[in-house]
Amino acid sequence: MIRAMFVLILLFSLLVNVYAETFTYPAKITIDDKQYVVPKDWSKYFSHYYSDVDGDGNDELVVRIVGDVGGRLHIHNALTLIYEVKDSARTLLAAFVGGEVPKKTELKDVNNDGIADIVAYDNSGMHYTQITIYSYSDGMYKKIFEQGTSCSMYSVDNRESPTIITIGRPDWDNPEFNYSNSDKRSLKEVYIWNGKEFVYSPEKSSVTFTGIREKGVN
Repeated sequence: MIRAMFVLILLFSLLVNVYAETFTYPAKITIDDKQYVVPKDWSKYFSHYYSDVDGDGNDELVVRIVGDVGGRLHIHNALTLIYEVKDSARTLLAAFVGGEVPKKTELKDVNNDGIADIVAYDNSGMHYTQITIYSYSDGMYKKIFEQGTSCSMYSVDNRESPTIITIGRPDWDNPEFNYSNSDKRSLKEVYIWNGKEFVYSPEKSSVTFTGIREKGVN
């Protein structure tokens, strides 16, 4: 009898866990008057996270999906959606368009305000990785950093204060340089949080900063 009850409790627990992990991604989303269709065949790139990203003591829902604007070219974009969750209802608080396909997501405090920020890594093209950071301040979610690289070396390190962002840059003067070994041979472009924004650090960088780099260009 006791064994049968234990089995029933175990089965019930497994069902509860499966139900709790069930999540339905939106089929469509409109951002800045442009409608994105969410293709199910790209679902392996989808992810969602629960974290307090505005400091109100309650977890928000952060969703990372692929959005297709349609047409013959089927242009894909990585979308970052932030929802308020109350009971079973979701209210969209903010939505951002990033690179082409979500690659990785980190939720960590990068601006030292005690609130988790959203660090989004997106793939674009064959080699390019776009790094974008979204943060909550002054009552809204804002983009506080956006850069990218065709190198495999990049990091957002907040283990010490202030946070340091390192972006790899190609060394075209090195005849042996290629993307496969760029994590060791890349030049370094370093940014440091100064209390208001991330600024280029000439002391820690090994490449000269030439101004705001265009998306997808090194």
